[in-house]
Amino acid sequence: MKLFGKYVTTRQIVVAASG
Repeated sequence: MKLFGKYVTTRQIVVAASG
């Protein structure tokens, strides 16, 4: 589950950067 959490965090950063 740790890898999944990292994936979600990375997506949030990408979304914040693109938004």
